[in-house]
Amino acid sequence: MIEVIVVLGIIGIIASLGIIAGIDMYQRYNFRSDIDSITVFLEKARSQSINNIGGAAYGVKIDDAEKKLILFKGATFDTRDTSYDFEIAMNPASVYSGASEVGFAQLSGQVALCVTPCTINVTDGPRIISVTVNHEGGINY
Repeated sequence: MIEVIVVLGIIGIIASLGIIAGIDMYQRYNFRSDIDSITVFLEKARSQSINNIGGAAYGVKIDDAEKKLILFKGATFDTRDTSYDFEIAMNPASVYSGASEVGFAQLSGQVALCVTPCTINVTDGPRIISVTVNHEGGINY
């Protein structure tokens, strides 16, 4: 009987460690997914501006209040073509700071909306990653 109790105790300890590791892995996955989403949207906006798709500039708005990432068509978010807006939900556990709007100039792809280098900080508890866009539109993270 004692052997069974010891074995069940060991199985319980291993299972609890597995659950803790799984939760941490899931949180890191969500955090990394947010960074990937931001960089993909920035790359898409820059590409569409360089290629002059629709004869307009493009940009990205990070809405921390509503936890949304918005790809928009137009010189600024306030003067955008709302019919083009493409939105995705961001991780509600993450905090976004720094530049909230990044726009790219037509044909050149240079940053047109924020003081360069534009920096977007994403924080999730102890983790923080900065996505930086230089004056030429290069995206680093």
